[in-house]
Amino acid sequence: MKRLILLFLIVPFIGYAQTQVPQNSGSPIYYQGNFVGLGEEMFSPATFLHLRNTRLGGWFMELEGTTPQAGDFVGLRLFTGYPGERKKWIGIAGVAENAHSNATGLAFYNGNVGEVMRVTHDGNLGVGTETPTAKLDVNGNATFRDNAIFSKSISMNRANAQEPIGLSYINNHSFDFNNEKVFHYGLGLHSWDDDNSPTENALNLYHSGYYGINFFTRGSHRMRITYDGGVLIGTTERQHGYKLAVNGKILAKEVKISTTDWADYVFQADYQLRALSEVDHFIQENGHLPGIPNSAEVEENGVSVGEMQRLLLEKIEELTLYNIEQEKKIKAYEERISSLENMVLNKD
Repeated sequence: MKRLILLFLIVPFIGYAQTQVPQNSGSPIYYQGNFVGLGEEMFSPATFLHLRNTRLGGWFMELEGTTPQAGDFVGLRLFTGYPGERKKWIGIAGVAENAHSNATGLAFYNGNVGEVMRVTHDGNLGVGTETPTAKLDVNGNATFRDNAIFSKSISMNRANAQEPIGLSYINNHSFDFNNEKVFHYGLGLHSWDDDNSPTENALNLYHSGYYGINFFTRGSHRMRITYDGGVLIGTTERQHGYKLAVNGKILAKEVKISTTDWADYVFQADYQLRALSEVDHFIQENGHLPGIPNSAEVEENGVSVGEMQRLLLEKIEELTLYNIEQEKKIKAYEERISSLENMVLNKD
């Protein structure tokens, strides 16, 4: 400590020394022009203050101060610029994390904004926070301009719903959804209540792409969500006018189709039911039922399940009317035959 005090007392006068000689016999201080060196053996200092240790490793300097309160620090302040711009400095310091310096962290300062980064005594790194709770704790946006590899998990949090939370593309923008901010290009969390959630406004995972989202497995494209909400599975061909296009088979226990045009109109009094002879003539001419697409049309355009269900029900209801009409005729014939039989029996 005495040597260090002697060094700071002598530094203002070292500009006058021009030769590399020790100040006195046994002194560890050496001069070279305006440079001063401190070491165990004679050497030529190359900077204004040059510390040299000829041993393998070891500590070069120690700054010690009394820090009875949490937040007290001992450090170095670096400054470049004009004398009138003294606020433009940066600093590095050991900071007491609790009373009596039982735990010491390393803090980095900016003269304009204060503390900007801290490494705690237990190895947590905080950027924009003095109390990091993880190995990397960033209070603000974080940009990775190259690959970022995480062996475990990433945790994210936000102060309010007006700040989007998640992973996003650089220079990204956000939009409002359900009174929250969501990235145009991102993967993150947002609150959403679809009336089926066990808790109100439960956190949901979102995946957003302004012009669409593609899904891949084993290097091949599997699914796409288009910019206007269409879903393509097993195909990249856009089917305009359809929300879902699947190139492959679909297995489901139940399919429910909503439609407003059902076939009950067949039972209306003003419905024009074709005569069976007319139906027979149409079949002979066209090879299919009236109102039902032929095989060529189905092969080219496919079949609308809802529309086909309506048409099939229409034919079933028409067939029911034919059966009712036939039953009425049969009953009338039976009554007439019975009447004729009675007349014959009475005549005898």
